[in-house]
Amino acid sequence: MFTRRTLLLLLIVITNFLPFAKAQEPIDLRQAEDSLRMLMQTVIDEKDIAKKYVSNQLFSDYLQSVLEKNEAFDYPFDSLTHIGKLNTADKLLRVFTWNIPLQSGMQTYFGFIQTRINGNVAVFRLNDHREQFETPQTEISNPDKWFGALYYYIHQNTFEGVTYYTLLGVDFNNLFSRKRVIEVLSLGRDGTPILGTPIISVRNHLISRIVFEYSAQANMSLRYDTAKDMIVFDHLSPMRGDFAGNYQFYGPDFTFGGLQFKNGKWEYMPNIDVRNPQREQSPLPLTPPVENPEPGFLYKPNTIPKDLDASKVE
Repeated sequence: MFTRRTLLLLLIVITNFLPFAKAQEPIDLRQAEDSLRMLMQTVIDEKDIAKKYVSNQLFSDYLQSVLEKNEAFDYPFDSLTHIGKLNTADKLLRVFTWNIPLQSGMQTYFGFIQTRINGNVAVFRLNDHREQFETPQTEISNPDKWFGALYYYIHQNTFEGVTYYTLLGVDFNNLFSRKRVIEVLSLGRDGTPILGTPIISVRNHLISRIVFEYSAQANMSLRYDTAKDMIVFDHLSPMRGDFAGNYQFYGPDFTFGGLQFKNGKWEYMPNIDVRNPQREQSPLPLTPPVENPEPGFLYKPNTIPKDLDASKVE
């Protein structure tokens, strides 16, 4: 059974929700935020996994009802410190993500995309279905089939009237490996989010997303470098040659790659100098090193359809 505290929170949420259940009714955002904060704390504190999921469902449903209010779009929800909140530069899209860790070390991710088009707010629930992706690099998806992750950065680019939102995220995956994700989001003609928009160009192949997998004992860097105006990431290599392809034994090899936005595509740059240009740097060798082998986790050339391109996205 639920604790008395959980039942009390449920009563508070229902009491607060009913007055503005109809779309045209105003909402007290501070009161709603306070209820959401308490509900999330219940999710965090609950030890029983079944009850945790029930509390999380209550939190998710209540959050969605709040986000669907037009006046909620500009509200910061600062007290909800246990969920990620990202805003785009054009102030037309927001992304919320959070996770529930399981005792097995596995993770379940949750989230919402909130859009504002012509003054009208729409909310799309993100449903984590990572297990359904056979080849994440080549699959265009939607909020109902989301490659779940916790997003920590969003970057906006526009080309020929189309706006692309590039998300950087982390997936804690399991006890043995972690993942970093580069996901490109765009909006279809009807305003529905398109996930995995295929504008990432790697060796003349257009792919939908990049998923890096590496040892849970390692720490991989994936970030946007504002000075270089590009995405920069660690190259990953196996700890031993016989571990090739077993990504729980991969880690940074002290070389770096990147993606630079050119002519509507993220172009893969295999070797990036990440040293601080303001500091004195040691001279480069007279003979540059041989280019890094193509990172195998970026894509599988024999699985990429030749006709996979941005024209498939409507």
